[in-house]
Amino acid sequence: MFKNFTLKTTTMLTSSLLASGAFAEQGATQILEEYFANFEGGTIDVVVGDKDDASRYTQWNNVIMSASGDKFQVAMPFIRVEKKLLGGYELSYSPIVKGAFQSPDPEVIDPVEFVIKTNDMTIEVGGSAGARSYDSEVKSFSFTTLPHPSIDIQLSAQNGTSSQTLSNNQYPRMAGEFDFETMNVNYKFTIEGQEVAANTSMNGMSGSYDFPMITDIDPTNPMAAFDPKRDLVIDYAIKSGSAESSVVSPMGPISFIGKFGRGTGTMGMKDSVFTMQGDTYDLTYSVDARAMGMPPIDLEMKSAIANMTVPIDNQGVAKDARYKIAMEELRMSDSVWAMFDPTRALPRDPISLDIDLAAKIRWLRSLAEMKNLTDGTAPIEAESAEITSLFLKGAGAEIDAKGSFKFDNSSFPPKPEGMVEASVKGSESLIEKLAQIGLIPPQSVMMAKGMSAMFFKQGSGADHLTTVVEFSKDGSIVANGMQVK
Repeated sequence: MFKNFTLKTTTMLTSSLLASGAFAEQGATQILEEYFANFEGGTIDVVVGDKDDASRYTQWNNVIMSASGDKFQVAMPFIRVEKKLLGGYELSYSPIVKGAFQSPDPEVIDPVEFVIKTNDMTIEVGGSAGARSYDSEVKSFSFTTLPHPSIDIQLSAQNGTSSQTLSNNQYPRMAGEFDFETMNVNYKFTIEGQEVAANTSMNGMSGSYDFPMITDIDPTNPMAAFDPKRDLVIDYAIKSGSAESSVVSPMGPISFIGKFGRGTGTMGMKDSVFTMQGDTYDLTYSVDARAMGMPPIDLEMKSAIANMTVPIDNQGVAKDARYKIAMEELRMSDSVWAMFDPTRALPRDPISLDIDLAAKIRWLRSLAEMKNLTDGTAPIEAESAEITSLFLKGAGAEIDAKGSFKFDNSSFPPKPEGMVEASVKGSESLIEKLAQIGLIPPQSVMMAKGMSAMFFKQGSGADHLTTVVEFSKDGSIVANGMQVK
């Protein structure tokens, strides 16, 4: 069971004397009221200890924000909006903010207390009622948990700027941009004698976001508050970074060290289409799991790309979907190759992979009807599909394939109709070398060569094979003119 807690006992608050409201700055008061109304309209409760209204500013003291049945709480000693001499408003709050949260792990019963600190922070307030903007600069920002038997989290950022707009036209939205010179995230979890720790450092972290502020969430059916027509997009870019992690368990310690260059990423919903994509360049990895009998593993990669696009809630009409994953010039250390090729029979060329698939899909049920997926029917079907790229190169061999299909969905499983064109280079040499190092039995070599002669034809050069695989609506499959099924 969780331990009950409140910030009245875990957080020290600061009080101030009440000032007369006779000459209160109405603009500052309105800005504060709008600011907290955005939180109160969602899943967060706000309680204000007292309000200090003066001629040029409004300050609220002892503000407590809580959520999830008081399992997450933040206490702000004060938050203040002041009218500037040359016009406009400036928002500020206590440079030290305390809070506490309950871990979702039932094994961790002690609440986790934390401190948020800001240094040299300014927030300029602009816009008008219903569309406020907040432009800020900060020299440093940190989130640190206080000593705890199981959880240690430290996050910090330096020399940052951000802009944020809170609007409430059709529905409440929050949009903005951010840019930090450096950002560091460190954590350590210790549960039942096992320890997981990680340290991540990022340089030149910037991005933008635009998402709706969800209100009235039903805990018994959280998907009911999800509306794919409300755009939600988060973009980021990074110049370089590094990551270290370790796991300590009864089986022994495992450590990981990685470095990476520039990268970008996007995740979110736009025009009822879910998108998640990212690319990273110049990656290196080192893994030490010698306690588990593994040799040291060193990898490096020129680039890694992932892209997934899925339309949401499009019943009755098929829309474009895409899945892509690619890596360029993956190089493995000799210790990795030696695990399966100690005699160096295989060429130790860099490995490249590109899988790029497209389809037109439609949902058969809306998200509101997705509570039960155990009735044996698929919630989605494909009208057509295309293999834009299926490429793998490594160990002296290369596979390159393309194709397209249409699907007959009148029965299950759907019946494909289409073709795949494939080119294979270096396969004969690779099969012989795999047999030489014992990864495939010698008798399989002759079988593979016999099947290649049946289903492939000679390509443009030595050890080059091509084929066309045709799929018919009646379920038959033909490869290079030979019946497969």
